[in-house]
Amino acid sequence: MLQADQDRESRAQKSVARRYKSLGYDVIEHPAPDRLPNFLRDATPDIVALSESDNVVIEVKRHASLRGSNDLVSLADRVSQHPDWRFELVVLGDSEADRSAQTEADFERSLERAGQASRAGLYDVAYVYLTAVLVGTAEEIARRHGLKTDRKSDRAVLAELGFKGILPGDVVDASLSAVSRRNTVSHSSGEMARVSEEDTKGLVRLCERLRHLN
Repeated sequence: MLQADQDRESRAQKSVARRYKSLGYDVIEHPAPDRLPNFLRDATPDIVALSESDNVVIEVKRHASLRGSNDLVSLADRVSQHPDWRFELVVLGDSEADRSAQTEADFERSLERAGQASRAGLYDVAYVYLTAVLVGTAEEIARRHGLKTDRKSDRAVLAELGFKGILPGDVVDASLSAVSRRNTVSHSSGEMARVSEEDTKGLVRLCERLRHLN
């Protein structure tokens, strides 16, 4: 990982830690094994936030790093087995260096991880993986049509694809809604961040439709 990406993740982690501290949680960044409950002793979470009624395991990742994250789903599944604990995945937008082409293998791998998360009932985690597939595919389409994606937000890339008539309006609208929902899921906690199985199935269909347009 480039130093700039490490610095960006570190700043984001500290911002999340400050948010939980302001809510009254006891926050531990990069906790040592002896600060973790037994079921997490072999894990290395970015942040753990503790309170009397709510305990949270938090991971902060860039979109690009989701492609190589093999253990996020298993960690989220493990946390979900404990009723006083929950898992939160905070996803950062990609930097210019991260915006490499998404291969077919990347696409299938992300879909499989989303499927694993859905089968475990972790629909919010699945939604984040699926949105990474969606955005990566949109960026591929943009580059294939000669559009620049550097320094553009996910929403800006999608909006330009719609403005130029490259993607149908209903696909653009649905994709923009998915990105907004992803932002809520990956930066919020509580009921407003909940995602249903039907939400993930709808996003799978949207990803597949976009892939066919690529």
